[in-house]
Amino acid sequence: MEAMLNSFKSLKPWQISILVVVLLGAIGTTYGVYALVSSSGDVNLGENQQLIPVQLGDLVNEVSINGSLVFPNRDILTFDAQGTVGEVLVEEGQRVEEGTPLVRLDAETTTTLEKAIAQAGISLRDAEDALTKAENPHTPLDIVKAEASVANAKLMLMESQDAFTSLLEPNLLKIAQADMAVVNAKLSVEEAWQTLDFLKRGPTNEEITKAQSQVDAANTTLANAQRDLKLTQKEWDDRLQVAEESFASDLADYQAVFLKWLGITLSSDEVSLAPDTLLGSWNAELSSLFDPKLQVQDVYKGIFSRGPTPDDPDTVWNETILYTWLALFPGSVVATCSDLKITPQTSCVKREMDEAWDALQKTKDNLDTLQTQMVTATATAESAVTRTEESLATAQETLADLMEGSDALEVESKEKQLELAQANLDQAEADLAEITNGPDPLEVEAKEKQVAVAQENIYVAEEDLEELLGSVDPLEVALRKAEVVSAHTTLEAAVLSLESATLKAPWDGIVSVINVEAAQTVNPNTPVLEMLDPTIVEVDGIVDEIDVLFIKEEAQATVTMDALPGQVLEGIVSNIATEARTQQGIVSYPIRILLQIPDGIQLPEGLSAVASVVVREERNVLLIPLQALRGTFEQPVVRVLNNGRIEERGVVLGNNDDFWTVVERGLTEGDQVVMEATQASAAGFGFGRGFGGGGLPGGRGFRGGGGQRR
Repeated sequence: MEAMLNSFKSLKPWQISILVVVLLGAIGTTYGVYALVSSSGDVNLGENQQLIPVQLGDLVNEVSINGSLVFPNRDILTFDAQGTVGEVLVEEGQRVEEGTPLVRLDAETTTTLEKAIAQAGISLRDAEDALTKAENPHTPLDIVKAEASVANAKLMLMESQDAFTSLLEPNLLKIAQADMAVVNAKLSVEEAWQTLDFLKRGPTNEEITKAQSQVDAANTTLANAQRDLKLTQKEWDDRLQVAEESFASDLADYQAVFLKWLGITLSSDEVSLAPDTLLGSWNAELSSLFDPKLQVQDVYKGIFSRGPTPDDPDTVWNETILYTWLALFPGSVVATCSDLKITPQTSCVKREMDEAWDALQKTKDNLDTLQTQMVTATATAESAVTRTEESLATAQETLADLMEGSDALEVESKEKQLELAQANLDQAEADLAEITNGPDPLEVEAKEKQVAVAQENIYVAEEDLEELLGSVDPLEVALRKAEVVSAHTTLEAAVLSLESATLKAPWDGIVSVINVEAAQTVNPNTPVLEMLDPTIVEVDGIVDEIDVLFIKEEAQATVTMDALPGQVLEGIVSNIATEARTQQGIVSYPIRILLQIPDGIQLPEGLSAVASVVVREERNVLLIPLQALRGTFEQPVVRVLNNGRIEERGVVLGNNDDFWTVVERGLTEGDQVVMEATQASAAGFGFGRGFGGGGLPGGRGFRGGGGQRR
């Protein structure tokens, strides 16, 4: 009872007024029903008794919680390094955005942190150099030389083995080559003898006529070859001109597409690069430059809202042209369109660039092919002319020689050629005889020694290389790697310390507390300031030990505040404490309710609030007032009107809300039961104040009323 009185005392005046109106309306309605029922029959009822029909309705149990608003999301910021505060850039209560500078250390501290970064960088470089030296104690040149020595020794061994094998086992190929050399030498002797014989006896008329005929034929062939050369050059010049014009046109189109979309004039080196390569070299992201969101936003703003974007000289592209496309183009502009369905009103920037590049590459390949074919065709025609000229010169020389006849000097020269041919024949026959008869024993012994020396050279070279490669100490390498990792960690820590020399807001919020001022010395444990997030609001309240059993996390709640008269906010139970709090003998549990704040409302911390949490709902159940119950707790009964007579009937009860109770069995809708107009009969029923929540013996209704029949 005391707890219920405390709950009523916590109600606001306007809440009490509404409650009184509701109760008066309910009492009036109930009385009207009672009067109507009691006057409709001839049943004699006792004093303070009325008939009331059993009806279907809703029973809702709620728990009312008083509390205040809190901002649970808050953070205390500190510096990562010791130093002196240089400047406090914000004030308590100020709203800041994420990344806003809040407090900055002084210049001396910043300089010290920068020196620490430089020293850490030097230490990292030294550690990396030491690791490289440990992993590679010898220079790459030393290892390359050793590997080259091994390769040379193996090559010498192969050559000496081949020479030795060839010396011992002359194969059929060498014998055939020697036979061929003898045959060729004999032919040379025969040709030299015939030439000398021809000079000594002189030319015949038939030979002169044949030589003249060869000169005439060579002249005709030369004229035809020269004509074919001119025709070939003319044909390929025409085809090449068409290809060059097509290439120039596609080159201009490729340059124009970048000028059109980005305002970039390609240099002579850039025109040979693909779009992806060019965009990468400029750090240009088409999806960012032609973001559809920018286009929609700018159209909504209007072109005259801030005027065209000025060109940024630090970028390769022209921002004014980008703005023009995004703001003025009547259709839509997309950066890429591989996964989009393109309409006639859509322009795809990357597709135009790729199509222009593909067209340029196609014409370039065609031009290169034609140039190669032209060079080949022209060279073939020129070669034909050259060969014909050489044939003509030979024929003319032969005819001139025949007409001039031979002299003593020429005869002497041919005789020497015959002697030389004979000497070559003798040598070829001697070589063939040597191959056939077997190698010289002394030469065989020399070749064997060469093979042995080559094998020894390989052994020595491989030992030298293995010594170079195996001289790495794994323990020293492991140590140097650990030093590199440590140096990396030190450098990263130094960089973080410098970055944290200026505290920045970790998120959008309010600076609630500032604990430092300029010129104050701080260390990593000094709380500099506190930030809180006003977008997350909770009601901080308490609930007694009985009601806490019925409340679950994530349960729905409604919240009202004097600061927002007539407005109800939605919320959910976000936290229920597991440890109790005892004050003046009353046990309670802290509870938090997370609010859903409507747009446009900003609530300050500390406002009083009342939350109602629904813990149980029963819909469309049979309801009777507690005043209609009689009997005992174990065997409750009601008095029912049946055929004009009042009789007692046992019932099975369910949950109640201190006024209404659920009848699970024993009654049907429309039955009329006798209700005591006062609470006197309820006391005789053996329940104390009301009927226990959920039908539990000795229980009571939920604190704060909350029971509603709707």
